[in-house]
Amino acid sequence: MPHYRPRRAFHEARTPTTRFVFLAFIGLLALGMSACASIPAQAPELSSELGSRLQALESAHLALLHHYMDERRARVNEFVNHEWTPTFTREFFSDPEMQAAWSQVVQSGSEEDRSGYLLNVAPALMEEISAKRNAMLLPLYEIERQLEQRLREDYTQAKAINTALTSFLSSAAEVEQTRQDYLARAEVNEGALRDFVADMDSTVNDLVGKKGQAFDAYQTTQDYLVKMKEILEKLQSQNAD
Repeated sequence: MPHYRPRRAFHEARTPTTRFVFLAFIGLLALGMSACASIPAQAPELSSELGSRLQALESAHLALLHHYMDERRARVNEFVNHEWTPTFTREFFSDPEMQAAWSQVVQSGSEEDRSGYLLNVAPALMEEISAKRNAMLLPLYEIERQLEQRLREDYTQAKAINTALTSFLSSAAEVEQTRQDYLARAEVNEGALRDFVADMDSTVNDLVGKKGQAFDAYQTTQDYLVKMKEILEKLQSQNAD
């Protein structure tokens, strides 16, 4: 059974739909501003309907983004559970002090001592594992927030363009300056968003794709965190522009 590829679904949903919306706006605005162009009576109604559809499209697009990021977090959780935690646990109990303490417990032959030892050690283990899990998931949550912000801004811009277009078609007024402003703002950097998603996807795949191979779980984890930090800083920098 083929493995589900959310990255492809995300890219396919993102690229053609948004590109179509903006190209449609640009084409209709250019056509409407032509002196020789005639505006069909149905044009304002169609433009208004497009505005309603944009809202539904935005909701569906955001839902797809959240589903995609949930899948990415699940893969990182899988790495923590099956790769990092066993490595950390082995090294934790191979520490000379821990081995000496356990040897004393075993030599005492007391079940109470054994239970006490495990009850004391378990919280420390769980705290460390939980901290590492949070550190590895946090970049994904922040990237999701940044991507959602970008998507909302894109759709807000698209709806603003459509509102201006609807107003123009309804009144047939001269809106050359408005047209120029919105056409300039309609240059959405689709490639940049795709690159951010591709980089994040590649980083997660590098993390979880080492199953069954001999590798340093600690170094792999550190490489993941460094790469995620770089991606997030670039995304935040672009959003701040």
